[in-house]
Amino acid sequence: MSSDRRKLRAQIVQDFNIQPPEDGDILAPEGIHSAKIITSLNESGIVYIDPTTADPLWFSIGKNGSGLIPTVYTLWKRPLLVSLSAPAAAIEKIAGGADLMIPGVISVSHTTGVLPPLPKDSLVAITEYGKSAPLGVGRLALALEELTKVVSSEKDVKGKAALVYHTFGDCLWAAGSKASPPDEVPGAQASDAEGKNVDGVADQLDAGDADEIELSAGSLGINDEERASSSPQTAEHHDLSPSDVDTYLRQALLQVVTQTISNHPHALPCLASTFLTNYLQPARPYPSPPLDLKKSTFKTFSKFLKTVDKEGLLKIKEAKDDITIVSANTTHPDFLGHRSFRTVGEVEAREKARADRQKAAEEKVHPMIISQLWKPFGTTVALFEAKDKSISTAYTRSEVRDLLDEHIIANSLVHRSEAAFIMPDELLRNVLRKKGEEPIEFIRRNDLLQAILDAMQRWHSIDGAPPKKGALKPIRIETKARAAGRWNTIITGFEDYAHGPHANDLTAERLSEDLCKMCATATTSGPIPGASKSSQGMEVAVQGRHSKKVTEFLMSKGVPKAAIEEKVVANKKKK
Repeated sequence: MSSDRRKLRAQIVQDFNIQPPEDGDILAPEGIHSAKIITSLNESGIVYIDPTTADPLWFSIGKNGSGLIPTVYTLWKRPLLVSLSAPAAAIEKIAGGADLMIPGVISVSHTTGVLPPLPKDSLVAITEYGKSAPLGVGRLALALEELTKVVSSEKDVKGKAALVYHTFGDCLWAAGSKASPPDEVPGAQASDAEGKNVDGVADQLDAGDADEIELSAGSLGINDEERASSSPQTAEHHDLSPSDVDTYLRQALLQVVTQTISNHPHALPCLASTFLTNYLQPARPYPSPPLDLKKSTFKTFSKFLKTVDKEGLLKIKEAKDDITIVSANTTHPDFLGHRSFRTVGEVEAREKARADRQKAAEEKVHPMIISQLWKPFGTTVALFEAKDKSISTAYTRSEVRDLLDEHIIANSLVHRSEAAFIMPDELLRNVLRKKGEEPIEFIRRNDLLQAILDAMQRWHSIDGAPPKKGALKPIRIETKARAAGRWNTIITGFEDYAHGPHANDLTAERLSEDLCKMCATATTSGPIPGASKSSQGMEVAVQGRHSKKVTEFLMSKGVPKAAIEEKVVANKKKK
């Protein structure tokens, strides 16, 4: 077991009170490796990845880390946290990037049946009501005791219950196997909220945005009768009577004048057709069908406008072909007494924004995780065999360093007076020995590690895929000067990065086509001139100086900036 894994396992066992401690091997399996990440808020972090499934199991955020946070993949193996259950409407909101609000919490539970006294900022899992599989992980925005009191009471309280860090369906989840939540999680219980009005919670969530939950009618001092009169009851679309359509039409007019026209007086004057399509239709109460004037008592929109003009609500001007709404009398008693409600336009706008955020998250490109690896070879084989390590495995630099440190400590090879130096034993001298040179008596620890790595065979892996032989070289972008002040941008070494969802985008033919469109210039592709046939290396040439655009294009396909090497080759001046 490497020292890094030992530390990780020990931290998991301690932080999450894992009993028996041997179960830590399940949560930090043999071969688990780490990678650096950057969040959407440009915060650095570390993610720990399962070597078998490539699922991210743990992560931490911040330069010094904010403690280990389990992913949903880990919580599906073992329920480690207190669970906050929420209706499907709240789950949709947190999946779109919102935090979990207090009105969205239905119940609080724990596998032991007893809730621990968790302070603010403690980790919690978020589950959908009636199900056991966690769909999110966050930190409490208030102490758990305070939250449970609020949830168990009948009071309408605004505010955040938990700050959400990670959810099922986000980019961290997508970096793994993209598995679906299990029907049941071993040891977990489906959430239960006896006597809790779940539908009411969902309705309240729908009534507000992710960051602002609308107060219930009772908290505003509106009784049921008043509420019914301020927003018409919804009937089935095909059962609407003419009076129902009239009510919807009038409600939409009152809503649009008080909420839109009063705040944007430049919206008028406006043609009647535009007013109906762009203002009245979106302002109808949610949920309600589109306004069909033919099913109203007015039969036509012009007749409705003439009616409200006579009532003094609007001022209209009739022309030969159309009617223009000139102004609205915002001081009319009907407008002053109107209570605002949720509209079809608002709901549709929120749904579109949520869909756009989800689409943007799905389309967001995450840099490839590149692992440089080394496999025992030649004189280094004996060192790994002495430690009972597989000689067919490719190791990371840190794993080789851990093995070396273990060998140094076990054989007391640290220099007695200079701790920075190592006195090599026979195994290490065989690695360091060079023909014609005297055996090395002592060497700096870092130099020794580098010498061992240099003697090993280079391999690499991208995004946890099976290792490939050879070191992964950077993609080269050379801007070369030609005759008559012309330039070419030459791209080589891209074949090894044709991996994952963008595998087909980094072929020579496809790269040439895409850069032709992006740079609006001529491109060509073919074998690298002068390269051996066995190398099978290809190059793409772009007319002009386009290194910046090429770099941006490659990064949009997941190639890390550190894996791109730019160079300018100018013409040599004639003497």
